[in-house]
Amino acid sequence: MIAPSLENALKMIPSRYALVIVAVKRAKEIKSNKDIFATNVSDPLEQAFEEIASGKIKFTISK
Repeated sequence: MIAPSLENALKMIPSRYALVIVAVKRAKEIKSNKDIFATNVSDPLEQAFEEIASGKIKFTISK
């Protein structure tokens, strides 16, 4: 379920817009390297939110 991961991810990245951008980019990476990332989560977007919520994913805002 994405909802708890989303709530926790919003604590790490308070901007919903930035959170979605980071999560989608990470989900694309996960999907393109399917056999490298072996997890029990079948949805790449859900896995991305979990990684963001746990602090595994860092981001910077460039201008």
